[in-house]
Amino acid sequence: MHIEPNRLTPDGAYTVRARNISINTENEIHDDAGARRLGYAGGLVSGVTVYAYLTRPVAERFGANFLAGTLSRSAFFAPVYEGDELWIEAEPGDLETGIALRARKESGEEVAYLKISRPAALPEPRAVPQSFAREGEARPAFSWEAVVPGEPFRSFRWHPTAEENRAWCESVADDSPLYTADGGGFMHPGCVLQQANRTVGNQFLMTPWIHVSSHVAVHRALRAGDAVEVRAVPREKWEKNGHRYGLLDVAMSVDGAPAWCVEHKVIFQPAGLRTR
Repeated sequence: MHIEPNRLTPDGAYTVRARNISINTENEIHDDAGARRLGYAGGLVSGVTVYAYLTRPVAERFGANFLAGTLSRSAFFAPVYEGDELWIEAEPGDLETGIALRARKESGEEVAYLKISRPAALPEPRAVPQSFAREGEARPAFSWEAVVPGEPFRSFRWHPTAEENRAWCESVADDSPLYTADGGGFMHPGCVLQQANRTVGNQFLMTPWIHVSSHVAVHRALRAGDAVEVRAVPREKWEKNGHRYGLLDVAMSVDGAPAWCVEHKVIFQPAGLRTR
């Protein structure tokens, strides 16, 4: 099928040409050379970017109602590259019963999935300890042994701004009014989920790594100007098919109250990679 980039169809589907907005970040999985060393065709478009694309039809259909009091499950299971044309489709449903969205390439290959629902009550947030870096403390190089379930990663504070939000929305081709001052000044969900990724690079100097999936409970929407504390702790780690995986509990709070609670699954070391 032919896909016109950046077009919202009458039935709420969305087409977009993927951009590798993470190419200049520290994570070499988004760099052509780094990704090719691991057998990929080029630098990977981040899962958070694809997640941002998946949220667009939901924002169009439900407005701010999907930004708080919701549970979401997202998974990214096939590579997306710069310039790939994606078709984002929503299955029938609503927030009460749950609405599922899928991202496919022009070839029909399914690359990502998102389901969002609004339950009667959100699960109780998991306790995530606080652990700020000491002044002048440098990040250590990543090692598998240094990931210890129950031992917290270093916390950080995030002060999102309207300019940061505008730049994020522009990078993912999302012009929804929700994210402007007139529309409520809500932070784009992709920009918020990016902070869960940030917990990894805040803890270690990383070799290439991959975001696999996220389960998110949103207790309150975040806005530009909020003072957000971000904590993370490994819950589990394991090895499978040569990959070294980890499951992180990430807690974002404002004034001590929970905002976003994320179960963040990552591949700390893809198969074939050795610790520096």
